[in-house]
Amino acid sequence: MNFLEQTGLRPFEPESDAQEFVDVLSLAAVRLRMVFETERECVILAIGSGCFVKIGEKAYLLTALHNLTGKEPDTGKYKHSKGGGPNLVVMDGAFGTVVEKLYTGENCQYNNSPRFYQHSEGPTVDVTLLPVEFPERATCYDELLLSDNLRVNAVPTAISGLCYIIGFPQGLAHYHRQKVLPIWKMAHIASEPTLNFNEEPLFLVDAVTRPGLSGAPVVVHKQVKGQAREHRLLGIYVGRFVFKPDANVKKKGKKKKARPEIDPAEYLGIGRVIKTYVIRQIADENNL
Repeated sequence: MNFLEQTGLRPFEPESDAQEFVDVLSLAAVRLRMVFETERECVILAIGSGCFVKIGEKAYLLTALHNLTGKEPDTGKYKHSKGGGPNLVVMDGAFGTVVEKLYTGENCQYNNSPRFYQHSEGPTVDVTLLPVEFPERATCYDELLLSDNLRVNAVPTAISGLCYIIGFPQGLAHYHRQKVLPIWKMAHIASEPTLNFNEEPLFLVDAVTRPGLSGAPVVVHKQVKGQAREHRLLGIYVGRFVFKPDANVKKKGKKKKARPEIDPAEYLGIGRVIKTYVIRQIADENNL
């Protein structure tokens, strides 16, 4: 495994003579396609983002829980219009493509246990770890990045500070040599990062995002020497903040229906990031 301890530039293909260098955080990013597969059909239900992380001597996919369950975290309803969730996840990146089953045994979400781990407080803590066969030449976030208190002084953050969502927005990807690299989406920290937002283990970012970024790592970094940069994993982007206005608005004694063509979540432009310490809790609770 190539473990990520300090950022900088690395060859895109080490065995190649081409002078092609990319940021190691890009090498650790993973595009996800959530698939439902049976003997008769194979359907892509959703897309998302994630990254590989090392815990102990094993590698895991780190992403939003709703990507792998296919369910809304708050209601438990399936997100896909036809219902049902995935039983496979296809992972693409600078390493190529790998596939993992999401359930044990016959890989059936109704009869078998999930292979992915979630927080003891349930699916509202929308982040998960899935054990993976680590691809050759892939890059992995080091376990030290999950101990966020070790990075606070090295790479401090503050409200209004700049951060990056590293993922794969729908309809936009960087293809090179038949492999795919992520897009770095700039964001600003929109709530006090040292405090939990409304008693939930998350903070908010101000960013215009698209579907496909759910599960992407959110990072900050600073230049130290030459090409080297110290970095800090702030958490996992899990989607836009859902603003729920009243269904009806009173005006001069009459009820007026809210305009359905306006998506309040898009209009607000605020996203949610589950904090890094939650990932560490999932690992500890499951003895990973």
